[in-house]
Amino acid sequence: MIERPGFMRARKRFLVFSLVLLEGILIAASTCSAQLTGALAPLATFGGGDGWLAPFEYEDYPYLGVSNLERGMAYGNGHLYLVSRNPTPGIRILDAATGVDPGTELDLGSLNLGTGIISGGTFALNMVAVGGDGAIYVGNLQGTTSTAGGAFYKVYKWANESATPTVAYSGNAGLDGARIGDDIAVIGSGASTRIVAGFGNNTSVTGNNGYAVIDPTAGTATAVSFPSTPPNAGDFQLGITFTDANHVIGTRGGGTYDYTSYSGSAGTLIATPTLAHPGGATAERQMAYDVINGTPLLAIQSTGDAHVSIYSLADPSNPVYLTDGNATNGTLATNGNSTGSVAWGPTVNNGDGTFSASLYAMSTNAGIQAFTFTLSPSTVVSVPGDYNHNGVVDAADYVLWRDTLNQSVPAGTGADGDGDGVVTQADYNFWRARFGNTSGSGSLASANVPEPASLVACCVACGMITLASRRRALK
Repeated sequence: MIERPGFMRARKRFLVFSLVLLEGILIAASTCSAQLTGALAPLATFGGGDGWLAPFEYEDYPYLGVSNLERGMAYGNGHLYLVSRNPTPGIRILDAATGVDPGTELDLGSLNLGTGIISGGTFALNMVAVGGDGAIYVGNLQGTTSTAGGAFYKVYKWANESATPTVAYSGNAGLDGARIGDDIAVIGSGASTRIVAGFGNNTSVTGNNGYAVIDPTAGTATAVSFPSTPPNAGDFQLGITFTDANHVIGTRGGGTYDYTSYSGSAGTLIATPTLAHPGGATAERQMAYDVINGTPLLAIQSTGDAHVSIYSLADPSNPVYLTDGNATNGTLATNGNSTGSVAWGPTVNNGDGTFSASLYAMSTNAGIQAFTFTLSPSTVVSVPGDYNHNGVVDAADYVLWRDTLNQSVPAGTGADGDGDGVVTQADYNFWRARFGNTSGSGSLASANVPEPASLVACCVACGMITLASRRRALK
């Protein structure tokens, strides 16, 4: 029997409709079920008890003011490190629990700068970061790098708090004519330590839409650039962080960030997702990444009202807003340069299924805030194969796997079930073997697992049944 052309067109339309309908159901399941929560509360022991060490809160403490002289802050070795240029450049050591002693109005002192070691730069000292081994790294700000002119970006290293600094890197950061040093991040320890700093857009030079990756052990730098835009010039200037040794996130604001990977000097833009903050996220810039009990998290600070937001980065291409907090009050001095720092502190297992981590944020001219972030049981990732972290291994996880197939991701995140850093067929097999599992459950090998082909076949079968009925009616 010869099929009529009109009938063939109807069949095609129905099959397309069926596939779109199935897609919508799976995406809806993914969206509706992945509702994560968390709580962010001011650290009650910090800043006199309200979680905020405000500018000039203590009359005899001059190192936190409103004159754009403090931009860099980091956590490490149980302390906070604050870069202040008042009255001269230095790195202050603060108690992570209190900030400044309320009784003495003093901090714990400062790092030894040595003699004739710190030199050059638009600002000789600007941003600070701490490696996994406790080594402290401080970078200068270089407005325009120049090999010929000796205008170098420099990173200094303190092996510990009592050490004399050494020059870990000095050079043009791989890109002559660029501005660099407005932000910094570090990952790893010992010889595996890597430092990243974003290029600014203040000078027009090809390649300033990327960042420099520095090996402080070898004393070398590689400028990572992108062949097209986005990323745009300066996109990594005001906020930057590693998610692993091969992936970097950065922003200069605007309510988005660039999620990238790099190999040598070649950068790849994976996604530019929107930060879906309920009140808007156009001024969220300084950031820090951490993984708490298996949950990847991004803390990011607004340089407007200084609020700090927490996003789940189970899928870094699709950040999920969890919560935010603001320990400041009153009218804040303007942060005209949109600078500052965010740093995670240690994580504590509370023994009741929750985990807490300290978090510190400094928006220039707005002092330092300290918080406790609590990850509740509903937020904890504990089900292998549950790629969207909704507590069950289901069809929504298949959607995430399919949409990111063959992409590189931070190892063990997104749909990377086997933890090799790439979403492959093996990760589908990993999901399939655990389909139906929930928190605390064992393997459900008898569960009915939808194969990729069967998801389509289901629609085809439905279409054929309906069309067969229609053909009988046409006879």
